[in-house]
Amino acid sequence: MESLADKDASQLQIDMLEAARAGHESDVARLFALDPLLVDPFPTGWYRETPLHLAATYGHDGVVTQLLALSPQSSDARNCDGRTALHLAAENGHDKIVARLLAHNPALIDAVDSDNTMALHLAARKGHESTVVQLLGHSPGLIDLKTVHHNTALHLAASEGHVKVVAELLALSPQSSDVTDDDGQTALHIAAGNGHDKVVARLLAHNPALIDTVDSDSTTALHFATVACEGRESTVVQLLGHSPGLLDMKTTHNNTALHFAAFGGHVKVVAELLARRPSSLVDEDWEGRTPLFCAASEGHQEVVDLFPLTVDQVLCPPFIFLSTHTPLLLFFFSLLFALFQMSFCLFF
Repeated sequence: MESLADKDASQLQIDMLEAARAGHESDVARLFALDPLLVDPFPTGWYRETPLHLAATYGHDGVVTQLLALSPQSSDARNCDGRTALHLAAENGHDKIVARLLAHNPALIDAVDSDNTMALHLAARKGHESTVVQLLGHSPGLIDLKTVHHNTALHLAASEGHVKVVAELLALSPQSSDVTDDDGQTALHIAAGNGHDKVVARLLAHNPALIDTVDSDSTTALHFATVACEGRESTVVQLLGHSPGLLDMKTTHNNTALHFAAFGGHVKVVAELLARRPSSLVDEDWEGRTPLFCAASEGHQEVVDLFPLTVDQVLCPPFIFLSTHTPLLLFFFSLLFALFQMSFCLFF
């Protein structure tokens, strides 16, 4: 059974963490006087965050200054994700605290968490432009460093649509637009896949050759745009405006952009692609599936309706169904199967 003394110590820990989180300098001083160990890392609870972690997260510069004076070594403390107070201050855009931590412990600039993520990566992903500039001012070489998934700061900024941060990173490291992650994807792939039109435009203005880059599966930015954000039509139009030939490009599994859009049920994107290249409706992937087959097999009737009726004669792959089964018949079978499943569940 836990003793009263243990309970008191546990409560003091909680009180110190709450004081740091709320920015109450007087309470921090009072609690420290009772037990100086309260500012050291704790093995359990609160995700192993120290008072310094919490003060840095919530932007309490006064408490951060106070804690660094009381426990200088606490700047090196890691939480359960392996992050220092600098990681958390940068992630939340607290520039004064970032500056204070680096002045206190310059080596923090190179600290990585359990995913090899640095403070710069977190600031870029959250779109804190001034924080990104400050961190790179301390160590310009950070711009080329990657996380465990080979993402650079540019990849992360592009993934969240932070066009100002993207512009800043491109200005500081022009060649970073060509860097790929562990799937062979550039920042353009990621921006297109998330429907961030302004970032797509900025990247292509900086490096027009990106339009033709493919990842490790020969997937283009257009392919990503057709499946992302429920099929981002404006991104598709923008990419095709730069390179209409993207419509003819296929992945390693022989999928065109129309295959992807049809499979996802993205009506506007399918209509746009069909209008630009009607002949793509008969393209087959590596299993012999046409875009119409992909739409029908997923039950996307609105997409199926966009295809000419004559295409209903396009056969399904013989190793999946009998050769007399058309995509529209497959759609009918899929509905029957769904009804059978419902009936079976209700019966039993």
